[in-house]
Amino acid sequence: MSAAIPWGLPWPVPYLAAVSLVLTACLAFAFYRAGWLGGPHGIVRVSWLSDGRWIVDWRCGRAAECELCLDSRVIGRAVWLRLRTIDVPRRVYTLLIRRSTAADDPVRRLIVRLRLDVPRSETAARV
Repeated sequence: MSAAIPWGLPWPVPYLAAVSLVLTACLAFAFYRAGWLGGPHGIVRVSWLSDGRWIVDWRCGRAAECELCLDSRVIGRAVWLRLRTIDVPRRVYTLLIRRSTAADDPVRRLIVRLRLDVPRSETAARV
């Protein structure tokens, strides 16, 4: 959409192409920085421990303790997790997990656990 929307503006073609290119580059950089397009910030594994702590392992080999942000959601067949690191609280990582059709789906167990944890964390609100 970042490449297509500027073309609806009444500007000359070179300006539209430049705006599309800049918007697309900014979006690609944001996805890269979030770890969705590779890079060292890509999340490899998320562990939710029985005491409520979250441990996140990144592609670079680093691991950190995180807390679940209140804007995390269970949306239909997907889980939108937003995790904030304890040591750098301003840094938030986003992870979108889609549920498969398998009967032993680990995402299904995560959804159930998030919904059971609602009274304590108030994070798994349904949309």
